[in-house]
Amino acid sequence: MPLTEKQKHNYAYYQLVNDENDLIGMIGYSLYKKAKIDYIEKYYAENKEYPDDNQLQDFQFQQCGETIISSHKKVAEQLMNTFMSKYIEEYGKDLLEKTKNLELKIDETNKRQDVLKDKEVKIKQKEKDFKKDKRLFELKKAKSFWTGVLQSLIASMVLTIISVIVLLQMNIPSSFIDMLVIRLQQK
Repeated sequence: MPLTEKQKHNYAYYQLVNDENDLIGMIGYSLYKKAKIDYIEKYYAENKEYPDDNQLQDFQFQQCGETIISSHKKVAEQLMNTFMSKYIEEYGKDLLEKTKNLELKIDETNKRQDVLKDKEVKIKQKEKDFKKDKRLFELKKAKSFWTGVLQSLIASMVLTIISVIVLLQMNIPSSFIDMLVIRLQQK
């Protein structure tokens, strides 16, 4: 039975590829195409001419048998598995390296945070110490005020006593002194 043009040119594709997302089938189809190119080159090398459509159709029928289609799919799966293994291995190494770098950065960040926390604790302690020192200063300042008042009173009393003694030593009339003594006794 004669094949349609679509079947002639795409028969192997439809045997190998189930849908547009069938990566294994597409790799199998590329293996078929490679075999076809090898066939054409070998034919040309032996015959010094390219194969005609009937010869290519015979090749296509040979290549589209269940055994060869199954073989192309199996080789495609092996290629895909090898590729994925290598990809995962390389990607895994890269991912592991990136993970290590990220862990180092996290450790460095944690260390910086610890240093900042230590500084924060020291700053808070210095604030407490400052407030305590400020209260002590204000207390000392208040004490020094009252101490000054007391000193002034004592100095005034001493001055008064000295003044009285000096006045007494001077020849002040006795009547004035007697009067002063009487008044002091009355109080």
